[in-house]
Amino acid sequence: MALIGVALAMGATAASAQTRSSVTGKIKRYTPSCSSAPDALITGRFAGLIGFGTPGTVSIEACFYSVPACEAWLRRASGEIGGRIFLAVCERRR
Repeated sequence: MALIGVALAMGATAASAQTRSSVTGKIKRYTPSCSSAPDALITGRFAGLIGFGTPGTVSIEACFYSVPACEAWLRRASGEIGGRIFLAVCERRR
C-alpha cells in the first residue's frame, strides 16, 4: 500500500511540473504540420488542460494521410497532458 501512495505522489509532482511550452514542444516534435502535408486528407485537432488545476492549455492541429494515423497521434498526445481533454478529433480536411 505504501508504494502506491509514493507512486501517486510522484505522478502528481510530475503533472504539476508541466508547463504549456514543455508540453506543446513535446507534442509538436512528433506532430506532422499541415503545411508540410498539403495533400493530406485528414485533420487532427487536440486541446486540453495541462496538469490538474494548472491554468495552462494546449491546442494543436495536425494533418494526416489516414484516420488510423490521426487516431494514433491523438492517443499519444492525450497521454502527454495531466489534465482534462477538451477536444480530440480526426475529421476530413476542409
